[in-house]
Amino acid sequence: MNTDYLEKLYNLSGKVAVVTGGGGVLCGAMCRAFGQVGIRVAVLDLNGEAAQKVTDDIRAAGGEALAIQADVLSKDSLERARQELVTKFGQVDILINGAGGNNPQATTSAEQPFFDLPTDAIRWVFDLNFMGTLIPCQVFGLVMAEQGEGCIINIETGLQVGASGFEPVGKGL
Repeated sequence: MNTDYLEKLYNLSGKVAVVTGGGGVLCGAMCRAFGQVGIRVAVLDLNGEAAQKVTDDIRAAGGEALAIQADVLSKDSLERARQELVTKFGQVDILINGAGGNNPQATTSAEQPFFDLPTDAIRWVFDLNFMGTLIPCQVFGLVMAEQGEGCIINIETGLQVGASGFEPVGKGL
């Protein structure tokens, strides 16, 4: 077996990953794992302290990381993050879109059926989960397009409509 081929195919050391929501539990674990295999990690999170904690963990384990406070709903914020990242690491190879979430007001329950969900709460969840993925793809995907390669992985964690949301409200439904 040609192990050089396998090493080249699966060796990600020296690559650069941007992880939105990187200060959270799931994406923080991804960031730490990336650091362990030699990927340089830009940990982006709305909560700068959470991003810094993950970055500190990666560095303590011998990895290379950069904490950046950024808002996935603000193109300006992400463009500033991109500039800081490119200045530090010079490239973007991987984008993990992990920022997202839900709003209790946009979740059905016995007390709040689907038909009564407030549209502003649904819009907030939609923006966070859809636009908060689209905008980072535009901002960091541009670097990948200019490089001629890259990988984008989108993780959906937010939109939820429980079965209890479709409780009968009258005869015939």
